[in-house]
Amino acid sequence: INKMLEAEAVLIGGLIDGDTFPVIGELWETKFISTINDIAKNFTNIDIAPVVSNSLRYEMAESVERIKPILAVNTLAVIIFCMLVCCTRDVTTSKPWVGFAGVFSTLAGSAAGFGLCVYSGAEFTSFNYGAIFILLGIGMDSTFVVLNSWHRTDRKASVPERLGETMAEAGVSILITNTTDVLSFLIALST
Repeated sequence: INKMLEAEAVLIGGLIDGDTFPVIGELWETKFISTINDIAKNFTNIDIAPVVSNSLRYEMAESVERIKPILAVNTLAVIIFCMLVCCTRDVTTSKPWVGFAGVFSTLAGSAAGFGLCVYSGAEFTSFNYGAIFILLGIGMDSTFVVLNSWHRTDRKASVPERLGETMAEAGVSILITNTTDVLSFLIALST
């Protein structure tokens, strides 16, 4: 057979001992990807996607560069959303700054956690940029649970009484939710 008539996909594999010669292996992979991408420009009806051992790292680094410009915009959108969710029609019960405080405390806690990890020697990888949004979602969930419990307390009670009722109701829910989140992250870390 001199030519291929039809194919859904073709996988051409090759092995290089990148563990024994990591620098040479990485240089070879970089040159391979560059060469294949140059050749791929000649084909209009064939999609070529080279995959090497460092492809995931390359893709994540490229994704981070695409995420960085919109990270601030997304964070601002989350802040505005949380402030709007905490607004009500009644000016006395509307608490938009509580929504801002919820986002700020979550971001501050995430920054402190990342700082502690980097200080202890953990590598800051590109996966951590995605973790920011996961942590923000978990933190905002807890904020909304507390706010919901606060709104259900008696408005005529004193602030310490309302806060006590709020934490008695929301504290257990937040503890269980965050404990299961931590356990699921630890299970994912171990696999």
